[in-house]
Amino acid sequence: MSAAWAQRMRALGAVADEPMSEHTTVHIGGPADWYFKAATVAELAEAIAAARDEGMPVYPLGRGSNLFVGDAGIRGLVVRTPDSIGESRIDGEAVTHEADAGARILKLAHTLSAQGIRGLEWAEGIPGTLGGAAVTNAGAYGGCFADVVDSVEAISPEGRLERLTAADLALAYRDSALRSGGLAGWIVARVRLSLRLGDAGEAQACIEEVQKHRGETKPRGASLGSTFRNLADGPDIQADQRAWQLLDRAGLRGHQIGAARVSDMHPNYFINTGGASARDYAALIRFAQERVREACGAELEPEITFAGEGFE
Repeated sequence: MSAAWAQRMRALGAVADEPMSEHTTVHIGGPADWYFKAATVAELAEAIAAARDEGMPVYPLGRGSNLFVGDAGIRGLVVRTPDSIGESRIDGEAVTHEADAGARILKLAHTLSAQGIRGLEWAEGIPGTLGGAAVTNAGAYGGCFADVVDSVEAISPEGRLERLTAADLALAYRDSALRSGGLAGWIVARVRLSLRLGDAGEAQACIEEVQKHRGETKPRGASLGSTFRNLADGPDIQADQRAWQLLDRAGLRGHQIGAARVSDMHPNYFINTGGASARDYAALIRFAQERVREACGAELEPEITFAGEGFE
């Protein structure tokens, strides 16, 4: 990397050798070569352009809730996307809401439900961002991002800011064209949601119901969220297709490697009990896959995103 490029990044406010353990919910991850938190879409585009000019890879970061970073960190530039929760436009009962990709989806769900704006209540308790939801088609309790997205603004690998429709995103179960299809490498900058106006009391009651259920079923502690995908999705999913039930049948509750532990409360959550390394987690993931394969004859696929180096 050139000295001129390093000077350009520092002028933007980027920092070198930033530990990713401070930016992931599991508190694991080595340093990124460079880290930059963009306040606006214009700043985000400028940082991406600077990296492109240097031939440096760019990795977008939201809240780090499903992000598994290796102990050796990430090569290139990690950019934290802008996080304004934006504003709504109401036309009769139809509501259009635009927000930055880095906006917390949980905070937005609370803000909108208090105004009687419906459609995002399922996102209560999800710690990620709108941009992350677009990439993974995040969902819970019968709802998902595909149900509410109108379009996104995204920056192409060549630096173009373009609007992509919901159809362009090709949203599927925990997947999209942004994650594994033709839009891989694009970085979401803003999101437009299509919601509806309803009763604020009913919206708040729905939020509280989801809150209560999460409190009863989801473990506390540093984790990556759900570690593995279900084998199928939808209202008719069978018990032997749910990842947590397969892990339970394989006797994995409480199993621990290093400081990484399978939750006793919910076996699809792997908890950092304190000082866990990426190697601990990766070993526990492989062990769980092997046990489920032997006990259930099923292949579990991680739902989390791996980034960087140093998993072995």
